[in-house]
Amino acid sequence: MFEKIKKWNRKRIESARKKRLVNYLNKAISNAQDKLAEELKDVRSCFESGKVYFIPNEWIEEYNKDTVTVEYDSMKNLYYVYWHGKKMYWKRGISVDEIRENVNRLMIEQDARSPHKYTVDEHNGNGIVADIGAAEGCFALTIIENVEHIYLFEYDNDWIEALQATFAPWKDKVTIVNKFVGNADNEKCVTLDKFFADKELDSIKADIEGAEVDMVLGAKNCLENKIKSVNICVYHDYDDERKITGFLLEHNFDIKVNPGLMWCYKHERPLERQFVHGVVYGIKHEYADESL
Repeated sequence: MFEKIKKWNRKRIESARKKRLVNYLNKAISNAQDKLAEELKDVRSCFESGKVYFIPNEWIEEYNKDTVTVEYDSMKNLYYVYWHGKKMYWKRGISVDEIRENVNRLMIEQDARSPHKYTVDEHNGNGIVADIGAAEGCFALTIIENVEHIYLFEYDNDWIEALQATFAPWKDKVTIVNKFVGNADNEKCVTLDKFFADKELDSIKADIEGAEVDMVLGAKNCLENKIKSVNICVYHDYDDERKITGFLLEHNFDIKVNPGLMWCYKHERPLERQFVHGVVYGIKHEYADESL
């Protein structure tokens, strides 16, 4: 009986939350400009149908974690999955079911329709690349065949062994850097300006859990004189998109924001700060074309 009551309470709370979200979206749509209004309508449509997702689009139901195949490498004593036809190893201490859930989420995030997708084109798919916040390495693994060299910045020690296993076939053009990237240079953290002071750098991808603003502040010289294109996540904090796009515009980048909104629920964050864009793509003006 107690479990039934808990289940009923969860449904009641969830129903009230959906109603509150839809009511908010109705008001927001009436006040928004055209493009944002259309994106908010897509979110509202998803919520009205009873589906509350972190990427509020019904197409994510095409994905199912149970379809993810996890295999075991007895030589390395690590689990792996195939990502774009290549082995992607996983850190220790994570269960097979958790790996399936994480891979399914990655596939949703990197779907062509997703606001979280890291954009890949001729500018950030080759040359010298910095993958900042590499984690399991899905972005780097997607472009590894085409890059001249890629630097994987990952502070979480638990991922280093898995990254070494994943990129062993390309070890001559992969450098793993076990540090934070930010706006300070010390034992734990490095700025892009210092790290690449004597190295070439063509493009960066950054997904570093809210430290993206600090990262760009520590990359003024690289952005001004080296980097041709960037993919930077802006959903961790509501103001990140405004701050980062403003900074990139100052450094002569043309800007494109991935279309669509993410729902980044945080208990302490008011509703008007929960619906955010996912990734900002910037390309130096001299390299941009009309497609941007």
